[in-house]
Amino acid sequence: MFSSVLAPNGSIVIEMGNAWEKNRPVQSLLHLNSLLSFVNNEKAGLRLCQEFICYNPARLPSPAQWVTIHRIRAIDSFTHEWWISNSDYPKADNRRVLRPYSKSMKKLLKSGKFNSGKRPSEHVISEKGFLTDNQNIQRIKLVVPTKGIALDGEIDFVSSVRRTIYEFFISQPERNGFIDALKWLIFEEYSSSDNSKIWHLATCPHCSVGVDIQKKNVQNDYTITCPHCGDKIYLTDILRLHEVIDNELGAGGILGYLTSAVEQIIIVYLIKQMLNIRPSLLSQTLFVKDGPLAFFGQTANLHKPMRKLMTFLNQNHSIYLVGLEKSGSFVEHAVQASKKMLPKQMLLLGNSYIYKYIIPGNGRDSEPYAISSYYGHKVIFKSEHNNVYVATIPNVQAMVEPQISDYININEILYNITALKCDLYYNSLVPVVMANKLVSLADHPSSDLLKTFAQEKIIQ
Repeated sequence: MFSSVLAPNGSIVIEMGNAWEKNRPVQSLLHLNSLLSFVNNEKAGLRLCQEFICYNPARLPSPAQWVTIHRIRAIDSFTHEWWISNSDYPKADNRRVLRPYSKSMKKLLKSGKFNSGKRPSEHVISEKGFLTDNQNIQRIKLVVPTKGIALDGEIDFVSSVRRTIYEFFISQPERNGFIDALKWLIFEEYSSSDNSKIWHLATCPHCSVGVDIQKKNVQNDYTITCPHCGDKIYLTDILRLHEVIDNELGAGGILGYLTSAVEQIIIVYLIKQMLNIRPSLLSQTLFVKDGPLAFFGQTANLHKPMRKLMTFLNQNHSIYLVGLEKSGSFVEHAVQASKKMLPKQMLLLGNSYIYKYIIPGNGRDSEPYAISSYYGHKVIFKSEHNNVYVATIPNVQAMVEPQISDYININEILYNITALKCDLYYNSLVPVVMANKLVSLADHPSSDLLKTFAQEKIIQ
């Protein structure tokens, strides 16, 4: 019965207490026989994923005859909880049940000292095995060669950079994390399992011929064989960065495009995780991106599947996403325009305003501003605290002159931006300040260098 109602990756949890033989101070094996009957039934196809014990020291003393009268048995203070599934890999994530670090663990992280090496249990603890603070903000590091380097096994600089990006995507922030999110995005796996979906790659990195990448042809290692030249294409080649990398001039020109793309793939990865674990988290989360909601340069085509994802989430779940700009012509204009704006006032930016006051030119009357790269509309907002923000908020459809209804959840987003204000920097937000502090050169390698320098000078 249980197996017939379970989804392919579903689970069922059964709690069962202990039983005793009638008129005897002997425990029954009923609970064990019940478990075996569940998992040994070949038609059911169930398996025990894990057993848990529910300990309750406040339970009444039972069986009373043997515990309180004859006093020859201890209180039966626990029950069995069995996690059963029809799959070896049911939907699960232990990050949903993590406990805060103990005082001793916090002390260990602070001191950085513990006994490494082989333990009596035969476990081998590395010198840094306990030094990762998994409750802190995670740093995601990507080192990209920009000139004059070739990796072992690669024929030139271009192929070396391609492999570097591919290996980053398949290793961060967990095995196949970002690259699976990229595949999930471009083939719209959040709404369809259609294996015939196609993504067109403008140029193969080997033969420069266009390739239609069909979802069913993507291998387990996220590579595709070019139908024209037979060489290997990485799924990350859909970013098309290889088109602007040169063996002599280097790869300096791709860094901005790559950084922006990675930042947004991180958002896609987090959305994918939330949909898999608990979709209701989307209604409780505000995603804040540094910079506008857009893909630039060779990566620009990714704005199309990104808008489709935003539309799907808006229709079926929730999405609160905003891109905030810190510099550029829009920010410079916002500073001046805000002098004539009232607190809590917003200015929706359409073609007529943008091309008249911010960007020189007339634009095209029928083509919304930056339609080939943006998946949101811009707005200038002055908060009740007189902070001024240039924000991009997702749209379902790009409009020449957007109305407030064209911005997805604009009121809720601007309300939370106001609540997250931070006075540490001009027009800053708490999460952005925290992220900047995490990766700031002034706070990390530079502080370590300064400490080392000071120690050397003191010794001298």
